[in-house]
Amino acid sequence: MTGSVGGASDRGSVVDHALRAAALAMPSAEALVIDPGSAGNTLVWRDLERRTARLARHLDEVVAARAGGPCAVEVPAGRSASALLWLVAALRTALPVVLVDPSAPQRERAAVRRELRGAGLGLVVPAAGDGTVDERRPPGHLPALAGAPPRAAVPPHALVLASGGSTGRPKLVVDTTIRRPAAHEHLQVTSRLAWRADQTQLVTGRLHHAAPLTFFVRGLVDGNRLVVPSRYASSIAARLIEEQRVRWMQATPFQLQHLAAWLHEHPADLGSLRAVLHMSASCPPSVRRRWIDWVGAEHVFEIYGATEGLGLTVASGAEWLARPGTVGRGFYTRIRILDEAMRPVPRRAVGTVFLRSLGTPPTAVYLGGDARLATSPDGFGSVGDRGRLDEDGYLYLEPRRVDMINVAGENVYPAEVEAVLVGCPGIMDAAVTGVADDRLGARPVAVVTCWPGVTLDERAVLAYCRDRLSAFKTPLWIRVVDRIPVTPAGKVDRRGVADLVSGFG
Repeated sequence: MTGSVGGASDRGSVVDHALRAAALAMPSAEALVIDPGSAGNTLVWRDLERRTARLARHLDEVVAARAGGPCAVEVPAGRSASALLWLVAALRTALPVVLVDPSAPQRERAAVRRELRGAGLGLVVPAAGDGTVDERRPPGHLPALAGAPPRAAVPPHALVLASGGSTGRPKLVVDTTIRRPAAHEHLQVTSRLAWRADQTQLVTGRLHHAAPLTFFVRGLVDGNRLVVPSRYASSIAARLIEEQRVRWMQATPFQLQHLAAWLHEHPADLGSLRAVLHMSASCPPSVRRRWIDWVGAEHVFEIYGATEGLGLTVASGAEWLARPGTVGRGFYTRIRILDEAMRPVPRRAVGTVFLRSLGTPPTAVYLGGDARLATSPDGFGSVGDRGRLDEDGYLYLEPRRVDMINVAGENVYPAEVEAVLVGCPGIMDAAVTGVADDRLGARPVAVVTCWPGVTLDERAVLAYCRDRLSAFKTPLWIRVVDRIPVTPAGKVDRRGVADLVSGFG
């Protein structure tokens, strides 16, 4: 196909091709259902193609008028109609796209801009100074910093994503796979996840993160009916699953926990769901079992991977039931567990997890900052996660060293204690951090959330822990809270937990 329904040129973008094809093949079919049940609106494929083609032309024109160095589009990845239209328009171009958190403080957004402009990139900016976007407002332009030489290549069709780091400073990852035509192994993994073209898909995640963005793009390319609430809340998600007959959804474990608690009190019809995928953090076993009970083990999936695209593992609910705690086996991915000297460790021994994709090689690079990817001499890469492999090649993750608490010279990993706590009847989720201790240096303490109707007996829970943990790993105390702080990516916010704990004195 050479022309565009909306008049846009052929940019070589997989999203551009998909929208033009969908506008011709199913012009009146629903493409984006934005904030249903509220003041939202629905865009059919013909209108989505036409409106985003016009915006894409604006972006191309701004760049063409400022020839003189590489440019990228900075898009606040919000969930309003205007934000989604600008996002889809940017994805249609060949320009690199920088996804930013629209709710981030101005100082944080400015720091990301400094990194990008200092790396020699000019920025096309659809957003106003306050981060809001409007379909009717033409985009602006921020030049690269004077004298800034390009420090890293940002090729056409790339995405620049901010990923969390152990220091709290975001690392900017340049991804070159999400916007490209799906490689064979990527098509295979979606089929493994009960994916089907033309399905109704609930978009729960924040679109400046790799996982929800990946499946949002895949949904556009495959002609899915994408249901996008303006904000995520358990009550909204439960209603939309039932009313919109959602077939496929990806969520964080945090979202699934709270949705499970809501559904426990407010049952809804989940009969349309054929796939519930979770990733980005460990899912408490009790939560996963509830979802397996509700939708079936064959419809619950977990992926372990990283923004850097080193490789991934996949586990079905059935595999997890057979091997509790596993995140699955490598999918077109080889896994090695290495010690600090980069030597392989025996099966079931804990070490650092290294991955290498057997298909498309990892092409992500870091832009700016001081982030580095650990690599082995033979091309395996690691983001620092620790784990072990069983005899059948199933991976089990262990706590990362960055979360370690030192108790009188003994190492305590919060995730190990958290795993014991969430196994205690009545506890839905848990987070562990360290507090200073004059005698031992530090002691672990815990905050937990409980299932509705449960009254926690702290002494009984501490006894439960003492039966399963060494004395130095057992929490000094446990407090019940309404919610555990999490990052926008759905992972435990360790700093937020420490702040919460400090309030207990």
